[in-house]
Amino acid sequence: MKPMRQIIEDAPPMLSLPAELHHRRLEIILWPLDNIEPDKRSLKALLLDMPNAGADSDFSRISDYGREVLSWDT
Repeated sequence: MKPMRQIIEDAPPMLSLPAELHHRRLEIILWPLDNIEPDKRSLKALLLDMPNAGADSDFSRISDYGREVLSWDT
């Protein structure tokens, strides 16, 4: 089933919304979740299944010591 999208120009107070959203223009998207099977594996199992993205040195940061003397470019 495909998601349904609808724009409401004046949100009625009968919708279960916070008070600040009543009488405002809203977009409502209904996305059916009946075909989605939740993943029941542990967080550790999910992390172990992630592909190797490279060596640790690929993500290391070079120390930034800044300029020794601050001066304006002229």
